Amino acid sequence: MRLAALFTILALAATPLAAQTAVTVGADTLVRRHEALGPRGGLIEFVPAGETLATWTRLAGYRLVLDGPASPRAAAAAIAAAAERRYPGTRTALFARGDEVLVEFVLAAPGAAFVEYNAFKYAPGPRGRGVVSFQYARRIGPEATQALRTERAAWLETAARYDMDRVRSAFPVATGTAAR
Repeated sequence: MRLAALFTILALAATPLAAQTAVTVGADTLVRRHEALGPRGGLIEFVPAGETLATWTRLAGYRLVLDGPASPRAAAAAIAAAAERRYPGTRTALFARGDEVLVEFVLAAPGAAFVEYNAFKYAPGPRGRGVVSFQYARRIGPEATQALRTERAAWLETAARYDMDRVRSAFPVATGTAAR
């Protein structure tokens, strides 16, 4: 019992959530602006320095879902369905490779001054528990819609190549493995 408590304390002290203050995604260096960790999972969001979660132009998100879709494919299908429901006319595309699944879509919120490109990559969670995702998103104003056409494939490739072990390693405490 005491050994388990010691391992829990060591795991909490060593959590990379505090250490991972920035990530590099493609050519972008993004800094951590938000984190939430709980018994059902977690979320960490990164945006460019000088931007906020309200004003970001590029965003990377790490998610862990412990009580939700049972597989990366189910999680990808769920986010695709939610985007299509919330933003009628949105088209989504899913791509699977092994146990990882990508979903890509562009959102155009009514009255918004931008469109939002999203690529989510889903994979099994830490030690096979739950599902993790990596999100790479861009907000594009009317002056830059050509970038959407010319750079979209590169943005999708950036998400496809992202190392999901980086995401899994951000959530070791949430898996509860240290306390068992």
